[in-house]
This record gives sequence, structure tokens and C-alpha cells, in this order.
Amino acid sequence: MRHLIETFLDSIGNRFPMKELPAGEFSEAKVSIMRFRIRHWDAGLLGNVSYMCTDGLMKMESLIINPTRIDMPLLSMDTILAMGRLSVYAEIYDTTVNGFDQKGCQAAKDSLSGYSEVQAKPHWYDGIKLPCSMAKKVRTTDSESMGKGLERFLEAYVSSAVTASEITDPTVLAEKTKRCNAYVDGLLANGGPSTDVFLKKYGKERTAQLYHDVLFGKAYCGVHRRPDMI
Repeated sequence: MRHLIETFLDSIGNRFPMKELPAGEFSEAKVSIMRFRIRHWDAGLLGNVSYMCTDGLMKMESLIINPTRIDMPLLSMDTILAMGRLSVYAEIYDTTVNGFDQKGCQAAKDSLSGYSEVQAKPHWYDGIKLPCSMAKKVRTTDSESMGKGLERFLEAYVSSAVTASEITDPTVLAEKTKRCNAYVDGLLANGGPSTDVFLKKYGKERTAQLYHDVLFGKAYCGVHRRPDMI
């Protein structure tokens, strides 16, 4: 049976052609009692799309979309199911040069306004996390509503991406590349719950490879590494 966020890959693929790329040694990773399964795709103008999940006592899913050739922000979606509670995150980080219209994603967030927002601790990236981002923690009986809200959020984001034009101005492309890479480098430098897990298992150098080559797809003036470079 497919997980919730995993089903969203189909709707992304219906709008952008997705070519799966090898994840190599990172395709499966056992960390403590958790086993991670990781996949990623080159989705053309949409950029690098990655999916990660775990099974066991704690079930987790993550979806990351990192556009580098169009002026769209980075999207990160996560669900965590543990001890009868479901945590849902849909976060947008502004890696754009010219800004992002948040109306569609904000409407999706507003559709779940009946559920309390999780109050997050301060993080280094708060300055670029857009207000339309959301974090909810609910009972498992609310899973269907959360799933519909996440799907609506993703649809708003992808619909904006469909209308975006490829960046052709070298100056804008260089700035976009800089901002994409700065976010990923910031994660590696400052750590965090997921990052710390991988740093402990792989060390700094291999975790950087996982992040830049697989989970986020490092941007080189808007061009991802070829599969034979991974």
C-alpha cells in the first residue's frame, strides 16, 4: 500500500516529466531502528524532486521540490505518524529572486484552520520560511482531512510552477543558484532533527553528498548534476 505523500508523485508527474535518477548507496539507509527508503527524480523545469519514507513504530514521509531553472521557492512536505498522532508539515522556503504569490498555498492552509498550528521553536531559516507554511499535529482520525489539505497545498504550488518561465537572464540565474545552494548549505551547517540523524550515520562529507546530489539536487547555474556524476 502506498503512503499518502507517495501518491502525490503521480500528480507531479502529470504536470512535469519525471526521470528517476539513481540514489546509489542512499537508496536505503538503516539508522538506529529506522530504515529509510529514498528516491529522486529530475522533473525538468520543476527541478529535483525527492521522496523519503520510513516504516516501523514511527512512520515518516518527506517530499522535497527544489526548482533551480524557474523562479519558484523550495517546497518541503513531511508527515510523521507516531503514538496515535499525526504531524503534518508543508513548508515553503523563499529561494526566489522575484518573490512568490502565496495566495493558493495560503488558501490551502486556511482550509485547515480548524486544526491548531504547531508552535515551532526558532530556527536559522525562519527569515525565508514563508507565512503560508503550515504545521499541524492531529489525531489519526483526522488523517483524511490532513491529506486533502496537503494535496490542495501541493496543487497550488505545482500550478504556479506550471506558469513559470525558464530563467534565461544569466544574472538572475546565478542569484537563483546561489539562493538554492545557500539553503542546503545552511541545513548542513546548522543541523536539525533530520540532518543530525544523517550526520551521525554518514559524517559531514557523505551527508553533504546525500543532500546536494539526491535530496535537493545541487544547482550549478540551474543545471543538475548528470546521473553519471552521482
